[in-house]
Amino acid sequence: MKKITYQELLKDKRMRFAISIINSAYASDSLDKLGIQKPGRNHYYLPIEIHYLAGAETDPQHRVFGAVHTAAFRIVGDPDSPAYQANPYEGEITFIRTLKPGDVAVIDTPIDDEFQNEEENEKKCGGVWGGLLTALSLSYGAVGAVINGPTRDTHQINSYFRHGSFDARSIRSLEKALGKKASKTNIKKIRAALLKASKFPVYGTGTLPTDSAFRTEAFSVEESIKIGNVIINDQDFIIADNDGQVVIPNEVVHEVLAKVIEIDAGDKDVWADALTRLAGFHHDSIDEIVARRGGHL
Repeated sequence: MKKITYQELLKDKRMRFAISIINSAYASDSLDKLGIQKPGRNHYYLPIEIHYLAGAETDPQHRVFGAVHTAAFRIVGDPDSPAYQANPYEGEITFIRTLKPGDVAVIDTPIDDEFQNEEENEKKCGGVWGGLLTALSLSYGAVGAVINGPTRDTHQINSYFRHGSFDARSIRSLEKALGKKASKTNIKKIRAALLKASKFPVYGTGTLPTDSAFRTEAFSVEESIKIGNVIINDQDFIIADNDGQVVIPNEVVHEVLAKVIEIDAGDKDVWADALTRLAGFHHDSIDEIVARRGGHL
């Protein structure tokens, strides 16, 4: 079956509206109501240990929705091999190169694994995501990252989206990169491009200052991964916000987004009844309100 793409969803006005209002609770409720997520049996929300870390300070929800782009990391097997020594970031480079506009990087790492020796238990703590991967991902059109493992460079990531000029050292680096095209105007264009992106929410299990090199490596890109008890396929969809992260299987994304619109309408009706009761416009009981709204709560 052909996979639905993020860009195809954006062509549909109704789907665009659903994307604009979706949150993790709506997604989870939609999966419940459609019988896709079965309480006590299977679920599509990621472990509670994964939480927002950086990249969306201007958004109180720290929300991101997009198509999943998967990678799996493992402990570096032979860090002394000539091939690894020549390019310790080969897996990460492949991963970034294959990102598409609207993608959310979703990465599993060995952080949850227990190894028999102290060396491997330290190596699993490599920070697989940071400021440079964020900048490179932005340049490929990606919109966020969800990592089952540690990240780093939170200050750098947050600084990308703060209003104000680049500092002197950053300007010198940009001038070097621009070469003959270096000018105040072009540097302002670069700043404007970052501010237009506005955010790049990064989620993970925590922060560590460690590099991934010589600790962990990406060995699988665009293949199915498992985080907690959730199997995640490349090109599934994901919504992440302050309440959690929910994976939406690609084959049901239209149904889930349609259900999100329905749930949102019901929520707004009950919310309006509650606040008009608060202000004294009626004295209907909760039983009457819920019954009037078709049992929605």
